[in-house]
Amino acid sequence: MMLSELSQGGMLALTLIPLLLCSIVALALILDALLRMLLTPRLRGRTAEAIETSVLGGHPFEALDRLIAERAFFSRSASLLKARAADPKPLRDEAVSLALSQDVRELTARRSALVTLAGLSPMLGLLGTVLGMMEAFRALEAFSGPIEPSVVAGGLWQAMITTGVGLAIAAPCLLVSALVKSWADRKAARAGVMLSQISIALERQGASS
Repeated sequence: MMLSELSQGGMLALTLIPLLLCSIVALALILDALLRMLLTPRLRGRTAEAIETSVLGGHPFEALDRLIAERAFFSRSASLLKARAADPKPLRDEAVSLALSQDVRELTARRSALVTLAGLSPMLGLLGTVLGMMEAFRALEAFSGPIEPSVVAGGLWQAMITTGVGLAIAAPCLLVSALVKSWADRKAARAGVMLSQISIALERQGASS
């Protein structure tokens, strides 16, 4: 019923189709982000405690082995830290920092698409509203005789639908985008602290040997 009414608006339907496509893409991106948040391997509490104990006990390689075996999202960074343990600390830390940045980018993959849809959808909705109002006023201009409110109200009601649809698409995109960023920032901060502690332990071990 709604689609048939909108199709009668002529230009109004031109913005409805892109909005429908945006809604499909947004749903796919949101599901992808939520699944990534659920399926990304987590560092279990006991393992984190064991790693911290190994670091404090002066066994950084044991901590790295535990971390790599756990297959956390930054296991590749841990493997790189182990491989470059003999390098000078500034060079080693720079290499690990670059690797960790890549690991974090994978956590936030396609987040920029969510942000783009959050900005694009309301603009398409506003465009549909403007086009719908143009159609309504053109019909009003061609109308002869006493003007009834229903003549304009019907067209404006249809025009406002696109704005509502655009906002309905943008809101969950913004919400999930913010959740992904917050989640990735927390994991990146925790990983950075852990790798830094292990790197310091490696430096201490090298200085004492």
